[in-house]
Amino acid sequence: IELMQRVNAETRVLARGPGEFNVTVEKERAFIEGVLADEDGAWFTAEVGGRIVGNCSVGRVGRQKRFRHRATIALSVEQAHCSLGIGSRFMQAAIDWCRSKGIEQLELEVAAKNEPGLRLYTKFGFEVTGRMPRALKYADGDYDDLVAMVKPLGGTAAQA
Repeated sequence: IELMQRVNAETRVLARGPGEFNVTVEKERAFIEGVLADEDGAWFTAEVGGRIVGNCSVGRVGRQKRFRHRATIALSVEQAHCSLGIGSRFMQAAIDWCRSKGIEQLELEVAAKNEPGLRLYTKFGFEVTGRMPRALKYADGDYDDLVAMVKPLGGTAAQA
């Protein structure tokens, strides 16, 4: 909870703005336990000095057979801990998890102005597949586009 409140306050490129992550400890615990118990998703965290400084979630797009070859990823890292390789480690862990599940395609959406995110995703082989103009509107009235990106993983492990 504290991590999400910090990263939402320090950057404009995430889905939520300052003060928009208001969950109770009980609700967050139930959410995390649900994610960890679900074989269709995984959650990774990064700690520095015993403090969580980043998180990453990856999971199948849907449970129907038509969607089980696809997964989506979202990650965030505190600005003070960016450029330390945490995002790259999250990406590799998510890709490894996808391959172990037979997932063929990893997808994400990123704010067009999130240059570090775009560099990271491109480095890992994601390709731009589309753009949603003015998808994000900030408190100051400014807009940003969302960029859709996909990384083909190919057919790997037996399909679940």
